[in-house]
Amino acid sequence: MGLLNTKWEATYGKHALTVSRSELTRGFTFECDGREIAKKAWTLVGLGELEGTMKVASDESYRGAEREVSYQVLIQTGSECEIVVDGTKLDVRLVS
Repeated sequence: MGLLNTKWEATYGKHALTVSRSELTRGFTFECDGREIAKKAWTLVGLGELEGTMKVASDESYRGAEREVSYQVLIQTGSECEIVVDGTKLDVRLVS
C-alpha cells in the first residue's frame, strides 16, 4: 500500500481486473483488461462502492463473442478491497 495510492488486482476467467485508489484525486477506478469500467470520487475518506455491469469475452467458441456480467467493488477500511463478478467473490491481492 502506497502512501497516496493503493492498487489491487484480481482475475476473472482470462480477464485482468484492477482497482486503483488515489488520495490525491480523492477517488478510485475499476478496470478490466486496462479499460476503465467505472470511477467514483469520495468526500471524506477513501471508502466506497461501485456496482454495475460490464462486457467480458464469452465462453463461446467463436471469436468476439461477449456477454454482460454484473460486478460489485467494495473498498473498506485500511487496505481491504472486495470484488464480486457475476455472483462470484474473487481472490484480490494488494499490489501497492
